[in-house]
Amino acid sequence: MSPPLLDVPTPRPVIVALCGYQKHGKTTAARYLERHLGYHRSSFADPIRAMLIAQGCPASAFSEDGKDVPRDELCGMTPRMAMESLGDWGREQALDFWIRAWDRTLPVDPLLVIDDARYDLEAASALGVARRRGAAFVMIEVFRPDYSCGTLHGSNRVPVAPAGVVADHVINDRGVDVLGARVVDVLRERGCVK
Repeated sequence: MSPPLLDVPTPRPVIVALCGYQKHGKTTAARYLERHLGYHRSSFADPIRAMLIAQGCPASAFSEDGKDVPRDELCGMTPRMAMESLGDWGREQALDFWIRAWDRTLPVDPLLVIDDARYDLEAASALGVARRRGAAFVMIEVFRPDYSCGTLHGSNRVPVAPAGVVADHVINDRGVDVLGARVVDVLRERGCVK
């Protein structure tokens, strides 16, 4: 069954890159677009999660409630810590190691929302995918003023918008529906929703 559409996406493909600190609402906003506008959600961290699942860590451990709980399958590390460590390892091999892994598994879908653009190179890669597909590109920072900025790990950051891109900002201070409506308002202002 198709999701109920609150607004109608434009016929042109659209790629939305969400950025912001840990637990500020990036995935929540992406799920809203998934449910209400039919977007396909993707994460640069998908290949990292897949590797940890292959090591025996259950997929449920990567839920918002489970990311910070130590796991026996990860030798006592939390899934968040394991993802950060594995992410660092990949970037030590090549700065675009995880980007290439993500790009190889990226669905061909006209409406794509990326819920974790954390590094400048990831934001630039998302723009590159949009250009290859002839898609509109929108970068939105989600900010939750009542919440800390999270861990000190290098992945917990807001990337610089690629050259020629102006990042929009939405405040996450009133719940899922208001956050989702604010993101949809940005897309409407950018001509990506009728």
